Amino acid sequence: VLIGTDFGVWSTEDINATNVEWSSENATLANTPVFDVRQQKLNYDEALNYHRFYVGSHGRGIWSTDGLVGVDDIKSTEKTSADLGLKVYPNPITDGTATVDFQLAEAGSVNVKVYDLSGKMVRNLTSGHFDAGTNQYTFDTGNLTGGSYIMTVQAGANYSTAKFVVVK
Repeated sequence: VLIGTDFGVWSTEDINATNVEWSSENATLANTPVFDVRQQKLNYDEALNYHRFYVGSHGRGIWSTDGLVGVDDIKSTEKTSADLGLKVYPNPITDGTATVDFQLAEAGSVNVKVYDLSGKMVRNLTSGHFDAGTNQYTFDTGNLTGGSYIMTVQAGANYSTAKFVVVK
C-alpha cells in the first residue's frame, strides 16, 4: 500500500498486520505534502508506464516511481517504436475530420488507436490494409470531446505515436 500524507509518501508491505510498519519513500521527494496519488492501470502491452505510481505534491511537482510495484517490468517484444512519419492534421482539429499520414516500409495491416491523456483508449480504428510507401487515412473526431489526445499507429511489429488537439 502506498499513501500520500502531509509528510510525504509512505508504504507498507502488509496493511492487514496487527502493527502496520510504514516505510518512508521520500528519498527523492523529501517530506513534502502530497495531494494526490495515482497508479497507471493499463497492462504492459497497452502502456509503457504500466503500474507506475504518480504523486502530486505541494511545491515539488509530480513525482513518479515504478520501484514500488513489486514485479519486474515485462519487456514487450511484440512492438517496437519506429518512425512511420506519423502526422495528424489539421492540428488543432476544429471541423470534426482529421487526416493521418504515415509511411510503411512494406504493405500490411495498420491499426490506429486514440487515447485520452489519462491513458484510456477512446477509439480503436482498425483501418485495414495499406501499400508500402506514403499512406493517408481520414477519421471523424465528431464523437471526441474537446481536449488533447494521443494517437498510435501500429503496422506489424512497428508503431509510432502523435499528439493532437480537438477544439469544440
